[in-house]
Amino acid sequence: MGTMMAGSSEADPRLAAWTIILFIGALAGLIYAGFYPAPTDGAGTAVVRGAAYGFFWWAVGAQTLLPLLSGHGLGWSLDQVRADFPSLPGFILFGSMLALFYQWLHKLVRIFLSEDVGLPRSEGPGIRALRALGRGAVAGLVGGGIFTYVMFQIGFLPNVASLVGSSSPRTGLIVHFIIAILIGMSYGLLIRRQSYDPTSALGWGLTYGFV
Repeated sequence: MGTMMAGSSEADPRLAAWTIILFIGALAGLIYAGFYPAPTDGAGTAVVRGAAYGFFWWAVGAQTLLPLLSGHGLGWSLDQVRADFPSLPGFILFGSMLALFYQWLHKLVRIFLSEDVGLPRSEGPGIRALRALGRGAVAGLVGGGIFTYVMFQIGFLPNVASLVGSSSPRTGLIVHFIIAILIGMSYGLLIRRQSYDPTSALGWGLTYGFV
């Protein structure tokens, strides 16, 4: 009986923490929907916006609301930020996925409920997506080729090869190019129609690389 009560007392704080996290996540989604009720830009813009939104919630949620609701008080200090820094990628990923799924959901609602079918286009969305994937794959291949020199210099290819259980630099080179092509294809699909000149392309590329 005592063991069961001890186990229950240990589970209660974890249950409370998960409840708070889910509440903050739902609140973040509602606030995002209030800020952007009808997004009209592309998925790439949504991902970047969501990354910034995730960073905002890392500062407001993890550094402020969660400690207050947990009864620990504010811990705004350099040591506290360093201790919580490993959770930052998770918040950025959460924000990016929230914005991306919200964007897709909004488009689905427009497709099924809108009566305005618009003017016929010379190319369907599938063709445009394939073109974007092709251009992104080529760009990823070129970028991966340029970055290969750095990989050789620092001897990082065996580490890349370890992703598939190998230690061969040649295998690492193949895996490196596959990853570069996949990143390029995802960039081409998400950021299409957003890069209008070399300057905007560079800005989007830097932002996407950060995300």
